[in-house]
Amino acid sequence: MSLEGVQLTLVESPGELADFLEWLGHDRRILGVDIETTGLNVAKDRIRMVQFGDAQRGFALSYRDWRGIIRDIFARYRRPMVGHHWKFDSGFLARDGITTPWERTHDTMPMCFLYDSLGPKSLKAASALHIDPAAREGEAQLKKAMAKNGWTWATVPEDFPTYWEYAALDTVLTAQLAEKLWPLIQPYREAYDLEMAVERILCDMELRGARIDVGYCQDMLQNLLWEHGALLDQLAPLNPHSAAEVIAEFAKQGVTLTKRTQSGQLAVDDAVLQHVGTPFAAQVVKARELKKLMSAYFENFLEQRDGDILHPHINQLQARTGRMSVTEPALQTVPKTSFVRDAFIPREGNKLVLCDYDNEEVRLMAHFSRDPGMIAAFLENPPRDVHLDVSIRCYGEQEGPAKRDRGKRALFSKAYGAGVAKFAHTIGVPESEAQRIYNALEATYPGLQTGMEKATRIVRERASYDHAETGYVVLSDKRHIRVKKEKAYVGWNALIQGNAAAVLKRAIVDLEAAGLGEFLILPVHDELMFDVPESDVAEVVPLIEQTMRRDDWRVPLTASAKVADRWGDPYRENHSE
Repeated sequence: MSLEGVQLTLVESPGELADFLEWLGHDRRILGVDIETTGLNVAKDRIRMVQFGDAQRGFALSYRDWRGIIRDIFARYRRPMVGHHWKFDSGFLARDGITTPWERTHDTMPMCFLYDSLGPKSLKAASALHIDPAAREGEAQLKKAMAKNGWTWATVPEDFPTYWEYAALDTVLTAQLAEKLWPLIQPYREAYDLEMAVERILCDMELRGARIDVGYCQDMLQNLLWEHGALLDQLAPLNPHSAAEVIAEFAKQGVTLTKRTQSGQLAVDDAVLQHVGTPFAAQVVKARELKKLMSAYFENFLEQRDGDILHPHINQLQARTGRMSVTEPALQTVPKTSFVRDAFIPREGNKLVLCDYDNEEVRLMAHFSRDPGMIAAFLENPPRDVHLDVSIRCYGEQEGPAKRDRGKRALFSKAYGAGVAKFAHTIGVPESEAQRIYNALEATYPGLQTGMEKATRIVRERASYDHAETGYVVLSDKRHIRVKKEKAYVGWNALIQGNAAAVLKRAIVDLEAAGLGEFLILPVHDELMFDVPESDVAEVVPLIEQTMRRDDWRVPLTASAKVADRWGDPYRENHSE
């Protein structure tokens, strides 16, 4: 396939509309659909254009001028459709009262991911790779024109040729990409069907949104502004957010810096500052922390809210392993304290229910490593603390419990490829002690090392067999997660995190099937957040835990739910502010 001979049309007149509708009535395998909006916020932005196309023709229609026709098309068209990142398009259309036919709509973004999890997922980049290198030319020309004229996505004229041609071409690219990839992803149909089912539910979750305590956000922002301002006054005239000024100050104080950035400049990241350990370094760390709390969280919450509701973007395939992330605002990086999380509250008359898997990744490690001791620990009732076992073996019965966290961090550091030196630096102990902890881990659960080595070997063997630069691991839903041959050790990480992602996605689909989908509002890491009427909580909580539980592994994957008035409630006891 290529873009040669493709015909693009901006529908402006009754004659062009008649031509479009006549074309739309033709029999075709799949219809490409796309929209252009003024921005990315489903609550605040609006649709500007809606486009339809197939492998050879693309049409762009002004949403303002042809809204009735567009609404009628979605109501009456009975053949398969395809979009790219369809959750975005469907969400905007649904917000305007247009129901899209999920049951016969496909999405080329998960197709791209399932075909090659290391490959590009954006439409233009994937099309340039799989269809025609010229697929990105229109994008570059449009960005250049927008910069030259000071246009935004909300103000670029609809009849500007580069804009509407860019828009109409997206449907052609999507249709061609679907025709190219659909036969190639058939071995992964189970995973594709799962992704499409999850995508529909995530679309509903984004539209439903999560409620925030606006007054709390405003108060915390003011407190942070005051504290940050006071710290800046103490450091004046030096700017703690300027790397050059911080480096210069260290030089004055006689502190030697050695770590450098990729560009060759001296590094003053948090790890460097914590290692320096001077009062000035601590002040810089604090200033950065305060600025991040203000800008990344409370300012964003207040700026992006629709009343007291946030509609975050749930990125379904953000990581190479298929794990989800939440952005706009970024919630994957929220500190594990109550301070920021207290901003999230239930709707009136409701409670938050927070449910996540119990040691999910460690249980998956037990499954894939087949380590008998680790499996036995999780089969006990109640399950034995595997991290405490490691710590006691290393430090003894008296010291072990107090140093449990070191056993836990050792397991994850070892499992995900950190050497002794890196592990020692991370937890702040001598390398000799870090080696002792690693030795205790290997002695307690020797199967873990065996499992890691097996995953690495499999990646290398598959890469060699295919004469390729990448191998892969196979997940429970038959999808392949690709791993570069020279980093084959990442195969264990991909196996564990990829399956964790698949388990959570399957749980979301099962929760919807159990009638609990209307309560779902956010997935954050392995935790799902529900907004449940208080009168239903007693019935809903055990149903959530039961539905999320998985018994088809060597150890059960169990889930535990907590009821809260704020997202921060469960983090108040175990984490200091």
